[in-house]
Amino acid sequence: MKRVVLSLLLALSLLTVSGFSLAEEVQGPLTSAGAEEAVFIPGSVPAESEAMTGMIAPVNAVVMCMVENDMAYDRTDGLFLWRSVYYMLSLYGEMDQRAELTGDTLIAPSEMVQDYAGAMFGSMPALPQGVDKRLSYDEKSDSYLLARGDAGQSETVFTSVTVRADGLVELSGAMRALDDGSEIAAFSALLTPKDNMFGYEICQLDILL
Repeated sequence: MKRVVLSLLLALSLLTVSGFSLAEEVQGPLTSAGAEEAVFIPGSVPAESEAMTGMIAPVNAVVMCMVENDMAYDRTDGLFLWRSVYYMLSLYGEMDQRAELTGDTLIAPSEMVQDYAGAMFGSMPALPQGVDKRLSYDEKSDSYLLARGDAGQSETVFTSVTVRADGLVELSGAMRALDDGSEIAAFSALLTPKDNMFGYEICQLDILL
């Protein structure tokens, strides 16, 4: 299991051009879209910064779901939760050694789905009707079947990361167009440390107008 986790997080950290990236630490103030970002100020982020890199994928999936479906972050809305999980699985699931790819269909075991959901919402409710025609559950194999997705021409970056006194992590960032660096949406998020695959769980995420 540890090897699976390490392999996945390494893959996620390398794929900065397919939908998400982590802004690098530089000297100076925050700058405009398309330029370098001043983030990871010493003492303001966790020592294991790789954990923040790994969290870009689940944050990106939730942001994409919210922006493309005009949905608000609501942990009580089963439709929103499962659509967000679908984004995460369709974009990044094939990098997980536990997944099986058959043609254009990704087969993800239930354990894997719960691992991904744990970083976004914790436990998940039963799959509701009408989530997406491209997502279904096979009780016999205890697996989820879904069509692979496309990250499109955008990336998600974290522009600031701060650890609060209570241990929660505050993030701010943006989804940007890859072709011209224009900002599609800005967001803020709150993470709580968790003993899960990604080390954190999103507990709040807001699109900033």
